[in-house]
Amino acid sequence: MRNLVICELLKLRRSKMLLICILGAFVAPILMFVNGVRTHYAHPDAVVKLADFFNSSMLYSMLMFSLIVFAVIGAFLFSREYSENTLKTIITIPVAKSKFIISKFVMLLIVTITLTLISWAAIRSDKNNAITRGCSEKLVV
Repeated sequence: MRNLVICELLKLRRSKMLLICILGAFVAPILMFVNGVRTHYAHPDAVVKLADFFNSSMLYSMLMFSLIVFAVIGAFLFSREYSENTLKTIITIPVAKSKFIISKFVMLLIVTITLTLISWAAIRSDKNNAITRGCSEKLVV
């Protein structure tokens, strides 16, 4: 099972989909930053809190990033076996189909957790961003 997951990771690493997914992980922090700048210019006297940024970014992340990007990643993991003709090779190897499918889902879980952590790290780093401090001196943690 471990070998199947490592094989899936190597196949995903060779594709450009991983780079696209990592860039997609920055969608929520960018939208969060734009929302913070918009809020600052609409209400200059308001105190902008990191908790408000985090809550709004989680909404963006749940509605846009999670549903769409993770569905695309899952579809990519399964469809590439057929499109790259590796399914014929895998069927000839004595690997249980259940382990094969479970390894795909484990890889999807690993990618999901990794991209979520990247997104959260970008959100946390935004509080230390010089642009954010320049737009709002009243950023409260």
